[in-house]
Amino acid sequence: MSDQGKSAEEELSIADRFQRAMFTTARRLGPDLVQQSKLGITANQFFILKYISRTGSCRLAQLAELMEVKPSAITVIIDRLESNKLVVRQPDSTDRRAILVHLTDYGRKALKLVDEIRKEQINKYLSKIEEKELLMFLDTFEKLAKDASGGTDKGSCSAP
Repeated sequence: MSDQGKSAEEELSIADRFQRAMFTTARRLGPDLVQQSKLGITANQFFILKYISRTGSCRLAQLAELMEVKPSAITVIIDRLESNKLVVRQPDSTDRRAILVHLTDYGRKALKLVDEIRKEQINKYLSKIEEKELLMFLDTFEKLAKDASGGTDKGSCSAP
């Protein structure tokens, strides 16, 4: 306790508390969400597969912009996904310079499996929160996500 009778937790600013909670949640929950599948799909790969599933196909440049990385970094990720038969590259019929990435049938099945495992893991954690609190939390968290994405759902990976 400090001189004024406040605990260390009470003395943390809202930003500190938010940052600590986000870091702890990501550090503890994150590995559970990708390692449970036994398919070796990383969080970034899952995000990309989910995005491609939602959009049907996309250009490598779109993925690089979405992930805020250089196109060469996306190429490496797509190379790995393609070598694991999760995606396939095809020329864009409207622009000969561009390549489109599509999920394979195996990629759709693998994504479904990983998505189910992720949902189970997330629900395991969320089940510890009462429904009323959870709904308020989700409303607030969705507002934060919308604000963080500039008021759009750019990069949203909602189910197709």
